[in-house]
Amino acid sequence: MRRVLYAGIALLILSATVAAQDDSADKAAFQKVCGACHAITMIGDFKTEDEWGETVAHMASLGAKGTDEEFDGVMRYLARTFTKVNVNTATAEQIAPVLACSPTIAQAVVDYRTAHGNFTTLADLKKVSGIDAGRLDARKDRIAFR
Repeated sequence: MRRVLYAGIALLILSATVAAQDDSADKAAFQKVCGACHAITMIGDFKTEDEWGETVAHMASLGAKGTDEEFDGVMRYLARTFTKVNVNTATAEQIAPVLACSPTIAQAVVDYRTAHGNFTTLADLKKVSGIDAGRLDARKDRIAFR
């Protein structure tokens, strides 16, 4: 039960800490905690941060073992590697790691959305000043519009 609550708290601090973390340590935590029970290559779909939080909490309830720091690392790794973001509802802090852009560009996405309304296509998102169209194309499977 403690880990279920902990996963929820980790989601709240996740966005603020993603950029500052060491990816190799987070990947190692992911491999240790998740790989203990199943093949780590079985991740097939991108999920939102909330969905990953539910998944990690569920795995912990089934007996996944790790320290609080390792579970933090798992969440950070999932956020950077396998998270989908709804660009019409997400904050700049949630957008930046998924689109692999700076906080300034992520804020430009939010500002553009506020001024022009929701995005409906990738082409709409590419209209944001300073956004890297090639990076968007490479991450299109990680972008949701509703």
